Formats: sequence, structure tokens, C-alpha cells
Amino acid sequence: MMKALGMIEVYGRTGAIEGLDVALKSANVSLINMCRVGGGLTAFFIEGDVGAVRASIDAAAAASEKFGRLVSSHVIPRPDENVRALISSVAEAADNGKLKEAEVEKPSVNTMADSKSVGNSLNTIEDEVITEAQKDVDSPQKKEDKNDDLWKKSVEELRVMARKIPNIGMTRKEINFAKKDVIIKAIIKTRTQEKEEEK
Repeated sequence: MMKALGMIEVYGRTGAIEGLDVALKSANVSLINMCRVGGGLTAFFIEGDVGAVRASIDAAAAASEKFGRLVSSHVIPRPDENVRALISSVAEAADNGKLKEAEVEKPSVNTMADSKSVGNSLNTIEDEVITEAQKDVDSPQKKEDKNDDLWKKSVEELRVMARKIPNIGMTRKEINFAKKDVIIKAIIKTRTQEKEEEK
């Protein structure tokens, strides 16, 4: 019997993990693989009966939005064999070290050792995403102002902080929907302007 394929893509590691957890718990489905797409995006693929996969993906989408940002989700009731082969070949390429852009994970949570290995891989992915995001901020200025503490704050903490800065150059609505790096850039820019005015 042909199994359905469920796919979901989330911006943010926590949202992806929460979505995957809910997906696997909400119905009788199994994980095919999980991969870092790049730029903070993580995708995972599940399979099972059509109804189970649909319910699982819907539950995962709702859960992912609480902690991250859902980019897309989709269910293919009877995927073509070539689609399934493509997903398998991507996973094999990652296992053999041939895939550079997307670091694919094929986690199995049957043992504690497997769980630790998945956790370590996801920590590495998070470090790479944070490093990429930090490159967007002007490095000499960041070091001079010692703004490392900004990257340690959550997006909500940064939004609260930004709302308290009178001349940040962003409306309240823009702050509410801005990504972490945008808010940090605005805060750094405001701090720099204040220092120049003091001189």
C-alpha cells in the first residue's frame, strides 16, 4: 500500500522541533527525514496513511507557529515513486557527506544514544544559523558596542526593548513583525547615532 507523504517547513529550530514532536505524537506516522534548508529554515518529512498524515501535518503546523514561523506545509496522498526516491537520495547523500547545502538528519529515537546524536546535530545547526545571522550585522561596530548580549535575547525581549527606544526609526507595527536581525540592526543603529550625538 502506498503511503502518503507529509512535508512541513519552519523558520526557527524550536518551532521545527515542536512541530515534529506534535506530528509524531498526534497520529500513527513515521519520520522519513529532517533537514536544514538554510537561512534558518528546517524541513521534515513524515509518512503514513493519508488521514493520519493530514491530521499530523495540521497539528504540527499549529504547534510550529507558536514557537517559530510556519513557511509551508503540504500532504501528497500518493507520491510518485520518483518523489520518494528523491527524498531517499537526498538522505543518502547527506549520510555519505556529499550534500553541502542541506544537512539532512535521519533521526531515530529508539535509543537514548540516538536521541543525543540528534540533539547534538541540531545544536550544530543552530550555531551555524546564528553565525550566519550575526554576519549580517556590521562586525567592527558590533564588537565596539559589545552587542553580543542582543543575540542572546529572544525576539520578544528585543521587541520590548525596541518599543522603549524613542528614536528607533520603526513603527510599533513594524517592531511587532520584524525578525530578530532587523530589530538588532535598528537597536545598534540607534545606539551608534546616540553616541555620535554625544560627541
